[in-house]
Formats: sequence, structure tokens, C-alpha cells
Amino acid sequence: MGIDVYSLGSYLNPHHPSSDTRPPLPQLNVDEALISDFHHLDGPSEVNLPFNINVLRQGYLTKDIVTKFDAIYIQHHAWWIQSNWEILYNKPIIYRSIGQSNAQNENMLKQFSARGNLRLLRYSPCEQYVDSFAGADYIIRFSKDPDEFCKWTGNINSPIAIYGNIALRDSLTRDFFNLICDTQPVQLYGHGNNYLAYNDMKKALQNHKCFININSSPASYTMSFIEAWMTGIPVITPGYKYGHSMNVHGNPKMYELPELISNEENGIISDDIKVLSSYITKFLNDDKFASSISSAGRNTAMQYFDNKVTLPQWQEVFKNL
Repeated sequence: MGIDVYSLGSYLNPHHPSSDTRPPLPQLNVDEALISDFHHLDGPSEVNLPFNINVLRQGYLTKDIVTKFDAIYIQHHAWWIQSNWEILYNKPIIYRSIGQSNAQNENMLKQFSARGNLRLLRYSPCEQYVDSFAGADYIIRFSKDPDEFCKWTGNINSPIAIYGNIALRDSLTRDFFNLICDTQPVQLYGHGNNYLAYNDMKKALQNHKCFININSSPASYTMSFIEAWMTGIPVITPGYKYGHSMNVHGNPKMYELPELISNEENGIISDDIKVLSSYITKFLNDDKFASSISSAGRNTAMQYFDNKVTLPQWQEVFKNL
């Protein structure tokens, strides 16, 4: 887009990415002085941490850092805006949600969007159902490269799931996966489970017969879902009951997959464990059915999550700053 982007965030320190499940974004500019200034704002970093934990918690920037940029992009944590408003307010600010907001975060966004140059950029239209929704200036979904996630074969005749630290998740999420596993063996990968490096993860999606989607409440969709759907592996996903934990976060309508998936057309969706299990069996034994769901699922994924779709949307955002 002809725009220079510098990442200073703790999750994308070019020298210390938080994990290599997915590598740092390519083509980010690295300014060593800026990186050093940002990561040592509040004294030396604590031992063995890739960022200053005090800065992360408090969200303090300095005027010297902010003045170097034409616009500020803040993802997920609205308290970076609150903590730094006095030095940010005269700059265009883009706030990017990731589907994990709550009423406290939204009320903070309402407060500052009414004051100045704050633009609210949402990752799903279903975020409108979050408590105290602060509005949306733009909706741009997460996206991937369809030339990178492709070529499903289904050569390994077993289902796969990719989900991090399932033992630490809410009980309904664990119940869903355990109930599925009671009927069919599922190979689970992800941090805290069986770790896969990035390229190995892509190969696993290409080779396994079907993908069991485990959603993270309150997210409308997850990156693993996008990667699986775009690869073309047939996706099996829960409906509102197991896809969004109402006892944890608000309105189940924040879960977008029931709006995207038509059962037996571009994927499988149900909250009936026996029904889902029967579809796993069908995928394992009916290659024609699996191929049909694969093709339709990938085509739909590219309509919504192809980076060639989101690129002009981002261009519009920067054009209007």
C-alpha cells in the first residue's frame, strides 16, 4: 500500500515474537532505537521476558516515541488509549478489535471516540452484540493468503483440531472437545497440547481428513478456523451452545460461524454431538462428500478471508485518516 509500518508491540517485537506458532508479520520495518526505547520505558526488562511487563500492564508511551509517527494503531487493549490520551489525541488513532472485547473495554472506547481522531475498526460484524458496543467505523476481517493455505488432500484418515491450552479453557469448551473424543479419536495440536511448528501445522491441515473447530469464547471466529477453511479441509464446528460460552461472555450472537456455514454445503455445524460424530465418520468414509464440502468451504473462505479482499479495505482506512 506504500505505507511504512513499524511494530513496537510486545507481541510483535521483531527480535522476540511471543511464539512461533505463526511467524512475525513479514516486511515490518525495524528501527532498533525505537524498539529499545519502547521496551525499556520503565526500566530494564524483567529477566527472561521479551518485553517490559510493567509497560505492558500500565500501557505508558512517551511523547518522543509518538511524535515519530503519522498515525497510531492499537490492537485489542483500549487502556493503551486511556493511559496515553494526552500525547495521542492529536494523532489519527486506529483501534483494532480482535473479538475479545467486553463492556469495560467498550465503555472506554466510547469515552475517547467522542473526543477526537479515534477510528474503531472491527474484525467481525457480530461484534455489535458485545455489551456496551461502542460502534464501528470499519469492519475488516482477519485474512490469510490463499496461495499459502491450500491443497487439501485428506491423505491421513483421521480428524484434527488445533487449539491452544485446552486444559485452561472454560468448562463448556473442554466439554465439547471431550464429548467429541468420546465418540471419535481426534488429534489435538496447539500450545499446551501437542505443539506444531508453523509449516508442520499447514501440512497437518492439508493432510488430515477433517477439522474439528473449537471456538474461543467470545471470539466470533478464530485464526485456526480461517486457516483450516481456506486450506480446504472439511470443517466441523459447533453451533451457539458450544461455540460461544454464554456463561463466560455475554451474547451468543457474537459467534459468527452460524452466519457463515450452511450445514452440508460449505461445512458441518450442529450442537448435537452424535450428529457431529456421524459426520466425522462420513468424512472418513465418503471421499466424494468430503471433496464437495472442501471445495465449497474454501470458496466461501476466500470470499471473506482472502487478503486480496481485505487489502482495498485497509487502503480505504488509511486514505481517510
